Amino acid sequence: MQFFAIRAKTGGLWFAILLGIPIALIFDWIVLDGFIWQSKAHSFPKAMAVVTRSEIIERRGSKGGTKYSLELTYQFSVGEQRHSATRLRYYSGETTRRSEAEQLHSEYRVGRSVVAYYPPESPDEAILRPGVEGTDYLRALFALGVSLLVFGGIRIAMAKQFGFNPNDPECVQQTDNGWVAQLPYTSHGGVFSLTLSGACLISGLGLTASHGDNPPSVLVGAGLAVSIAIASVAAVIFSRYPTLSADLDAKVLILPATWLSGPVKVPFEQIGTIAVREEEKSAGKGETYVVYNCEIGWGTSAKVQITTIATFLDRVEAERLVTWVKMALGRIAAEATVPESFA
Repeated sequence: MQFFAIRAKTGGLWFAILLGIPIALIFDWIVLDGFIWQSKAHSFPKAMAVVTRSEIIERRGSKGGTKYSLELTYQFSVGEQRHSATRLRYYSGETTRRSEAEQLHSEYRVGRSVVAYYPPESPDEAILRPGVEGTDYLRALFALGVSLLVFGGIRIAMAKQFGFNPNDPECVQQTDNGWVAQLPYTSHGGVFSLTLSGACLISGLGLTASHGDNPPSVLVGAGLAVSIAIASVAAVIFSRYPTLSADLDAKVLILPATWLSGPVKVPFEQIGTIAVREEEKSAGKGETYVVYNCEIGWGTSAKVQITTIATFLDRVEAERLVTWVKMALGRIAAEATVPESFA
């Protein structure tokens, strides 16, 4: 969960961010503007209108599916001035379900009398259905997912990589009987925001597949609540703030807890090698990147184990941590081996 594959390819990440920012901003603006105008429309003046055109338009989507929309024209009078409008709602879009388009077509047949809500300054911008509906909330759910995804990408790209500095009290703290060192971590906020982004997008797709483009508002609210709950659980389970500590009185090194078990106490006499191991990983599409694992070998002659206590993209940071651990355990003399960057 340190996002090494993404951080190792920052050029591609920034390209995706620069592409995603305008998309997210436009999406957010459409959602906000739609909420504002749909809410304001309730207070617009009303006029009786007559539908003069009602036609279902079919077109092929970019991915091969068919999309449907209802094209309307209705006419009404304001004083002695005749007006013509075409909007059903602000930002009303297409649907993948023909049944939804047919339902609207039957509701707004040619010759039917309807009520038009028009802004006084521009009556031709009238609509027939004021108020916020499920489709507006669904669009907001998608917008939230996209915005959080872009925001998460920016956080990853701009985040300062963890650097181990034994002189920083936030990295190493002395205790009554030893010390505690903070290792690279995954924050609650990072896990929560990215998980919420994915959960919102998946919830939106699920609602669209099961209820079309205008699901009940209560279901969209439930989808958001479930997404927040999933993100909260993920933040608790997958966020990690690992530490490496030592009890110098008991001569025990306490290795960081793993995902499924607690911290491991290793007597000093059972500690073997402390070293950096280079590992090549796949970044997808035939690309690779390198990480540097700080490993401690420990155990007895009957059973030897190797535990990775931290992973870095920068070898210098990995070597710095390993060197300091060796010094803290008395494996090497501090005066002879402290790197200049420690000073």
